[in-house]
Amino acid sequence: MPYRIPELGYLAGPQWRSRRGGRPGPRPPGTRARPAGRKSGRGPAMGLGHEEFMRLFDQWAPRYDESVRSPAAEGFEHYEEVLAAAVGAVAGEPGDLVVDVGAGTGNLTLALLAAGYRVVAVEPSPGMRAVARAKLTGRPVPVVPGHFLDLPLPDGGAAAAVSTYALHHLSDQEKARAAEELLRVVRPGGRVVIADIAFASVADREQRRRKYEMAGRRDLVQEFDSEYYTTADAMAAGFRARGCPVQVRQLDDWVWLLVATRP
Repeated sequence: MPYRIPELGYLAGPQWRSRRGGRPGPRPPGTRARPAGRKSGRGPAMGLGHEEFMRLFDQWAPRYDESVRSPAAEGFEHYEEVLAAAVGAVAGEPGDLVVDVGAGTGNLTLALLAAGYRVVAVEPSPGMRAVARAKLTGRPVPVVPGHFLDLPLPDGGAAAAVSTYALHHLSDQEKARAAEELLRVVRPGGRVVIADIAFASVADREQRRRKYEMAGRRDLVQEFDSEYYTTADAMAAGFRARGCPVQVRQLDDWVWLLVATRP
């Protein structure tokens, strides 16, 4: 069923179309693909193309929650704490509208709802959306197709846009474009909050890669070679270039938290 959200109008899952003239939006941004079935638990990179990307994430969807909570999943050791930090960084008022970008199976959406926010969940993978919708049954939360470079939302309609464990699928060039799109949907004074895998510097990233290579961790070496893991400064660059005050801090060995305020 469509849900009425005053800032946005009607949103309906299967009937959704891009904000671009009623046509379907562009395909999701992509990185180099890696073979499915690897052991690190972080899931597939954005794939060879739209169809391959969707297939890989659709396959991952039923086991996503189990995999991110596995003790063997490097990068997800503090998964719940990372979600809580992202929700806390919104710093909004009860009833504020928040956009969950790359919502996956809806875990961050549920945490935002528990904090009293209204939420629109945006996710490109049909399989992930199906799991999220099942979790959100009976709750007035639109779960809609879309991605960082094409959000199905009007300008300035949200108090905040939040994303966890998703931005690293974009190249640095795409991250800069994503910053513009995320800021577009947030009202002046609103926040963009991103919690994602990043590194203090390029040297730090390469040192970490060499460490896993020497330890024989081919699965994690493959992670470094197939994802667009970047530095915290590069993650913030697109927001700073647009005049946003930006705060960045490290949450654990893998994850950094970025908070940008729209001027």
